[in-house]
Parts: sequence; C-alpha cells; structure tokens
Amino acid sequence: MPFVENFQEFALRHGGKFVKVDGICLFSDGALASPSPLGKQKDLYDPPTDPSELLKNKRAYHLAKLQRAETDFHSLKSRLLEFPGNVSVSVHHLWQWNVTEFGPEPPDADGKVWLGALRSIVMERREKVKSIDAQIGKLPGAVVRREQEAEVAEIERQRREKLIAYQTEIIGIEV
Repeated sequence: MPFVENFQEFALRHGGKFVKVDGICLFSDGALASPSPLGKQKDLYDPPTDPSELLKNKRAYHLAKLQRAETDFHSLKSRLLEFPGNVSVSVHHLWQWNVTEFGPEPPDADGKVWLGALRSIVMERREKVKSIDAQIGKLPGAVVRREQEAEVAEIERQRREKLIAYQTEIIGIEV
C-alpha cells in the first residue's frame, strides 16, 4: 500500500516553514506544494534532483522572503514618517512586528531600532538570493550560455567595426 502524506507531515519533513506565492507553498529546501486540480488536497513535491531546478525553487523561496521583508521595511518606514518627531507614539501603535516572519521583536519599542532590525533582515535575505544566483551562475548550462552570449557579442562587435570602417571609407570619398 502506498504511503500517503498529508500537507502538515510534508511541511514538517521540509522544515515546517514555507512561503505562499500564487497559491503555491515554497519551502527553503526546494520542496513545494501546489493546490490539486480538485482544490482540496495539495500536490506535494519533494525537492527536485536536477541542480538547476533545485536552485530555481530555492531562489523563488528566498526571493519571496526578501520581497516580504522589503515590503514590511518600506511599510514601517512610511508609518514612522507619518508621525515625525512624535516620540510619544509607540511603534506598537504604528506597525505590527511579524514574529513568524522575522523572529522575536526587538526589545526596544523605538521605531528606528525596529527599522534597523528590518534593514538587517533585508540585507541578509539579499545576500542569500545573491548567493543562490552565484550558484546558478556556476552551473554547466549557465556557463555554456554565458560563453555563447560572449561569442554572439564578439560577432556583433566585429560586425559594427566593419560597418563603421565601411561608412568611414564612404564618407571619405569626395568629388
């Protein structure tokens, strides 16, 4: 009899935390769950074995996390700017810290402290996406594609040089 795993078991097996993008649950290890055509059960997919697909899934997860952190950073910053100099307004009244997304809230209820903490989270997440992009760039397919793009660029550069030389010769013909 085949093993049937529910979403909660699947999620726990893949770290428990996920990000939902367009109805698809993305996990940090590259696994994903998407709604089935029938709508009730989710189709569950373990991380792909293909390195390119695996990195693509991981990048999607971390990019979604980054975008959420950036959105929250700008949201908090806007709220703080709406109340300039009003230090009597607690940051708790302006914005809700997302403990699930960012961990425990900073101990100081100062808006600048919270904004600095969110900035640090954004920077960490940017580095993570950058690191995955570098890994993708080292994959054999990416290296071949860059080499092909370089060859095409060199051919185009040579074509432009010949065109400029020809145009220069034509301009030089006088009566």
